[in-house]
Amino acid sequence: MDMLSKYGMTNCKPIIVPLEKNMRLSTDTGDILEDPTMYKRIVGTLIYMTITRPDLTYVVGLVS
Repeated sequence: MDMLSKYGMTNCKPIIVPLEKNMRLSTDTGDILEDPTMYKRIVGTLIYMTITRPDLTYVVGLVS
């Protein structure tokens, strides 16, 4: 099972670059997660993926 199927994200839009240039993430914006467990699982999977995809390391570091 791939990651998108596992987390119910098969209908998401693909992008070429993992993060927009100079993008700032903030804890003050967005919706509060009802169950942060899913987010933690996704971040854990992404951290594991950085072993074979070092181009994702910076972005995964930001979201973790």
